[in-house]
Amino acid sequence: MNAEIGQSEPVTPTPSERGLPPIVGLVLVALVAAHVARIVAPIETQLWAVRTFAVNPLQFDPASGEGFSAPLQPLFQLAGSALLHFNWVHLALNAACLLQAGVPVARALGEGRSGGGRFLLLFFGSAIAGSLAYVALNWASPTEAFGASGAACGVFGAYFLTDRGDWRRSLADPQIQAGAAVFLGVNVVLVGVLRVFGVLPIAWEAHLGGFLAGAVLAALLRPRAEA
Repeated sequence: MNAEIGQSEPVTPTPSERGLPPIVGLVLVALVAAHVARIVAPIETQLWAVRTFAVNPLQFDPASGEGFSAPLQPLFQLAGSALLHFNWVHLALNAACLLQAGVPVARALGEGRSGGGRFLLLFFGSAIAGSLAYVALNWASPTEAFGASGAACGVFGAYFLTDRGDWRRSLADPQIQAGAAVFLGVNVVLVGVLRVFGVLPIAWEAHLGGFLAGAVLAALLRPRAEA
């Protein structure tokens, strides 16, 4: 993606550089399917889905008396909240982010089942980290949060760490530094300010937690042998 190309020799993309990586398409289809399933379900089922999968910081506080009724319910919230969206606009914004950054990241993580598995680890690992950041910074709050924003920001964090082929070179590149600063400025600082003034009820904490987790996971998950 960033290799220098001589003017005299046209370069034909390899198969891995063409089209949409299957794992990215699978994730996008899953997000759309989950949203459709929720909005067409009876209202009782929709409310159950939100109660079960939306991140509720109050339930993580042992002193609240509102704890979990099942051992796996915390994980359902931390990871499963990425499959819920408020409306089609909410879903479309996250899907666009995933499509933009997910394609190069999926290619960087490798092809086949192993590469797809690494991408899913990155996606859900970032989602969990984003949810944990929201819980930690809103401890005992009854305000629920859901959406794939944490996961999408994690994929962007991975993009910045893999764009120059190696996380060390990426971190040392001024363009990458500037791009990451702008991304965080918009998705954390600006979103946080807008939420304070009641303009956008968006969890900037999940954005920050997901972004940082995605950057770390990208450095850990990227295959050592470069093609």
